[in-house]
Parts: sequence; structure tokens; C-alpha cells
Amino acid sequence: RIRIEDNTIEHNRGASAVGLALKGCDDSMVRGNRLSDNVRGLQLDGSSRNTFVDNRLLYNDTAVQLVASAEQNVFSGNLFDANWSDVVVSGRGAATVWSRAGRGNQWSGYRGFDFDGDGIGEQAHPLLTPFAAIEGANPIARLFLGTPAAAGLELAARAGLTAGRGDSDPHPVVGGVGAARDGAPGGQPAGALTLMLLAFAVVGVREVLP
Repeated sequence: RIRIEDNTIEHNRGASAVGLALKGCDDSMVRGNRLSDNVRGLQLDGSSRNTFVDNRLLYNDTAVQLVASAEQNVFSGNLFDANWSDVVVSGRGAATVWSRAGRGNQWSGYRGFDFDGDGIGEQAHPLLTPFAAIEGANPIARLFLGTPAAAGLELAARAGLTAGRGDSDPHPVVGGVGAARDGAPGGQPAGALTLMLLAFAVVGVREVLP
């Protein structure tokens, strides 16, 4: 039953650095915080039934890391922008809820559309990329974060060749204010486009496109 509100937590760097870690914390409210430029923005371990609302997770290597013992946590109205990995899940059975009362979260990587103009995307947003799924099962894979190997997996996934886990945000928020209007430069982390192009060249056009 802790309340953590309106804080700025940033620039936590190092092998085990975390911006905000909840260990054995239940039924708490985390609202309106900015977690920026951390190795891990938020980490939950053995913490259940916590609510995360209107937080901004920007420019982290991993925005949210969930251990299987973190169950029934709720995320709604949070902004995930320009993180290398938005969500990494270690183990199974986290049972995380990614929307509340029909309101999900805003994801810079969302590729769906809002046809009826209600601010909610018509398609669910898949949370775990193929690389994030590998990272959750094998933490040493973090060494390849941001490399052509990780970018190649993303390209393959977009071409329909591979898939991550089935976790998704059923009601993603579209529009609104992103990191580019939040006092930080917009877009993906530095070099992401270059890495994607390099991976495209390594994998080969014929291996990626149908």
C-alpha cells in the first residue's frame, strides 16, 4: 500500500542498475512518474496487485522487467517511448493486465489505427518482440541489445517469420504527447535506424521479404 507519485528517476547506469524496483510490494499505486535513461526503468519481483498509471518510461534499455512472481499488476495510461525493449518477462504466469476500464497504454511502436477517433487503437499491441522473449529467458542476451542480431529478429518478426509471446495491450492509446514533446529528442535510441538497415543487409532481402 505504498504511493509513489510525481517523481523523476533517471540516468541509473551499470550492470544491475534499476530506476525503480519493487520487491515484495503489494497493492501499491505508482502514478505520474518519469523513468528515463535507465538500464531498467521499472522492475517487479514478488510484487502483486500494484497499479501503474500515467507514468512516462522513456529512453530506457528495458522499460519494464517482470519476474514471474510479479502477478496481477495493472498498467494503464502509461507512455512507453524510445525504449530499446518496452517489456521483458522472465518466466511465465505473470498475469499482468495492460489496460483498465478500456484504457491501455501509449506505445511508440504501435502500428495499428484508430478508425473511430476515440483515442484507442482498434488492434491490440503485442508487447514482447522476439528479442524481448529471448532476453527474458536468457539475460545474457542483453549483451546483444541494439546490435544487428536484435534488429534482424525485429525485421523477421515484421515479415511474419517469427513471433513473440502472446502478451498484448488490448486497448492501446494513440496520439497524445510523446517523448519528442517531453523535453527529450524524438525518435528511437541513437543508431537504431542504422542498425536496422545493417541487419537488413546481413539477413538479405530474399530472406526477409516474401
